Amino acid sequence: MFWEQKDAGLKVWSIAFLVFISWVATGNQASAQIFRVISNHPSPETNDARNSRINLDNCQYLIPVDYGRKFCHSSTYAAGQERVYGYFDIFDASGLLTSRSLIPISLMYLPFVQDTIWFPGPNPINGFPSPSDTILNAMTCDFSGNIFAAGRGISTYLPSTGVLTYLGDLPPGLESAGGITHRNGEVFISTVNNSLARVDMQNPANTVEVMQFPPGTPIVDGLITYPYRCDSLVTFAVARTDTNSILYRLDFAPYSLTEICQVDVPIYAVAAREECIQPPCAFSLDLDRLDVSGAPEQDFFADTTCVTPMPIAAAFTEVRAAIPIDSIRLELTDILDAGQEYLALASANNLTVLGAGTP
Repeated sequence: MFWEQKDAGLKVWSIAFLVFISWVATGNQASAQIFRVISNHPSPETNDARNSRINLDNCQYLIPVDYGRKFCHSSTYAAGQERVYGYFDIFDASGLLTSRSLIPISLMYLPFVQDTIWFPGPNPINGFPSPSDTILNAMTCDFSGNIFAAGRGISTYLPSTGVLTYLGDLPPGLESAGGITHRNGEVFISTVNNSLARVDMQNPANTVEVMQFPPGTPIVDGLITYPYRCDSLVTFAVARTDTNSILYRLDFAPYSLTEICQVDVPIYAVAAREECIQPPCAFSLDLDRLDVSGAPEQDFFADTTCVTPMPIAAAFTEVRAAIPIDSIRLELTDILDAGQEYLALASANNLTVLGAGTP
């Protein structure tokens, strides 16, 4: 949004409001998340896939729903779809493997229940086998309705058309260990080399390793990314042993793992609806909410004298946004008198000002 003042004999000021404000100054906002997790457990017949959720506020593992004679390799939501997608092994009553495929799963909504549950269980009749990559052990989504899957190579699935496409093999040692996530337009996977790799979606053979996980880290079998503010992302990694799972925060600048908590369940797949939803980052700015300057709508009338300082907004300036945003940047453009035109703002409670006295 631009505000502009033009008067004969006065300088022309253009103020560009570029990125955002936050009303929450402190605290770990990234941890207030609930995501879907799937574990696999031996049963009298073969195996049960248990569909549950984890609350990262307290690392609480919520009550699971069992699906008998099934083994889940991976799962994801998809943008614009009222379904979850999972890659499953299906067994008959004698324990024989009858099918392995990507299966769309209907959702049942319950009042006052966070997120949703599956109903009915995964039905192999609805499945899409993947002959080019027999175990898709990692899946994620983007904001455009695509599903990305990884195993020995990279595949894409478009729910709107039902087309599963194999893009090519990953380099030796960089095959998927079970985690994949979409972040800032890039796709990352956890690898069988116990590392993190950036995927080349045009040519998976050019995928490169970007981080080696610390020694002793169990196999990372899940990656999940949340847009928790307009311009901020947080990625979690789930490392699995035979009996439990360790949840980490995965930082990208620099690359590092920070343990959050542990649960006594071996997690094989993770999914979150937020991965597929573009953050509602549109915001509005009212430079004079009470219209004390006499300007209509969201504008502000500045003093027309050349006495400094000259305010560029009223004391009752208001920013409205759907989710928390953490900073605002002001920039002077079309400067006429270099060194004489600058911006200044005093610090206040929960407000840090950087660059005062500069354009």
